[in-house]
Amino acid sequence: MTGNGTKWVVTLLAIMALLISNSLAYCSICAALKADPWPNSAQTFLNGNSTAQALSDQSTTQQVAASNPSYVRVDPERSPSFLHVLAPVSSFLQKGTSSSKPSTYGYDVILDVSPAASEYIRGAISIPYAEFMNNGSLKPVSEVAKILGEAGISERDSVLVYGQCLPCGVDSAYVYWILKYLGHDNVKILDGGIDDWVAAKFPTETVPKVLPKVTYTPKLNPGLLATYDYVKNGKVQIVDARSFQEFGLGYIPKALNIPYDQVMDNGQLKGEADLRDLFSSLDRTLPVVVYSDTGAQAGSVWFALEALGYNALLYSWQDWMANQPSLNIVLEDIHADPNPATQGSPVKITVLFGEAKKIANTDSTATGNATNQTILTIKGCATCGFGSPQGFANINKSSGVAQLGNSGRMTAPSQAGSFTCAAMVKDSAGSNVGQVSMKQIAGDEYSGIWNANVGPGSYKVAIVVSASGITKIFDNVLEIKIVGAEKDTSKYKKVGN
Repeated sequence: MTGNGTKWVVTLLAIMALLISNSLAYCSICAALKADPWPNSAQTFLNGNSTAQALSDQSTTQQVAASNPSYVRVDPERSPSFLHVLAPVSSFLQKGTSSSKPSTYGYDVILDVSPAASEYIRGAISIPYAEFMNNGSLKPVSEVAKILGEAGISERDSVLVYGQCLPCGVDSAYVYWILKYLGHDNVKILDGGIDDWVAAKFPTETVPKVLPKVTYTPKLNPGLLATYDYVKNGKVQIVDARSFQEFGLGYIPKALNIPYDQVMDNGQLKGEADLRDLFSSLDRTLPVVVYSDTGAQAGSVWFALEALGYNALLYSWQDWMANQPSLNIVLEDIHADPNPATQGSPVKITVLFGEAKKIANTDSTATGNATNQTILTIKGCATCGFGSPQGFANINKSSGVAQLGNSGRMTAPSQAGSFTCAAMVKDSAGSNVGQVSMKQIAGDEYSGIWNANVGPGSYKVAIVVSASGITKIFDNVLEIKIVGAEKDTSKYKKVGN
């Protein structure tokens, strides 16, 4: 297929993805109910609002389901081979009375990693998984070990991890990987989470348990984390766990795109048959490197591969980009209008690029390694000369979030040719909540519209540009503040004096 033919296929797939995503509920992973308000509650918590306020008018999935007689949860079929990573709720039927640890059902620690839970498994402690992150990246090992120790977890404890159903789909699986990387041997994820726990009528509490502080001593397992040289040598299989839209903006050569939400079904890991079909293109005899922006989203795909017995390693797009050549352009100006903006309103993001005069003047906010830069020098129009500018991904006009729905797997589209520019909008936890395709206005000026259908708070913007197979990221270059929409009282008629 010619280069132009490939571009047409990719464009058609992106349009199909947009149509599919418009037909889906907001939370495709956690769509137990069509109007589950839990994602909004979680988003509000991550934006810094008080938990009490966030939960005052929200309900968790299990609370809504309990009041809905027609709600039926169908669990995927499980192979006995999954028991080394998953603990089914059915396995706890007798543990509450026969175990030497009746208060925690046979485990030393039950760990809830939900961002803002309203109820907890009896005896569970709480560490929201965002506490392990800093600006979207995993904190240093010493800090993670300190967090675990202060929560009462030692490296010798048996740990059961669970989290509530979230649209990001990364909480439990990523924390599981963190513990395994720290050398924690005895750790599992509760299959079905608290939803299945409540459905089985097991006891819950409204507040988490607090354990005495201990010392957590990590013994790193480096075999679970890939390095740049390991990925670059080309002897491994590579899976990109980001969304199809993010994949289209740049990817590691020869990567196979399997979006992280494809391994999940209603917040649970899919059954063995479905997962084997999803990974049918992978050779079980070769290592598999799974990556996403920071590695967090890749945790779900890594966990699925771990359950199937693959030799899987985690990696990050950020580390790959830090070792790549860079484009010789700088971001001269960026602004949003309006800013602050009202919740649900369109926000116009405009950027202006320029040519970097010298290597030393290259914008330090861009992801790159100054010791390994091949500079593409561009004269005159800094972004011209790459063919017709065209954005790869379109946003979902109803939600402001780039979604693909049930896309399945995609191989890499062609990266050669056009200069592409996109704005990535992230919340306070570093999660992507919006992706805007930027169009050329004139010369080096580009703009696009973000529909701010998000909770009130501050959002950071990163600009991603790509040309001739090289991608450059200008991270955290703009902050957009979103305020709550005022209620329209004009439709109410005043009664009485």
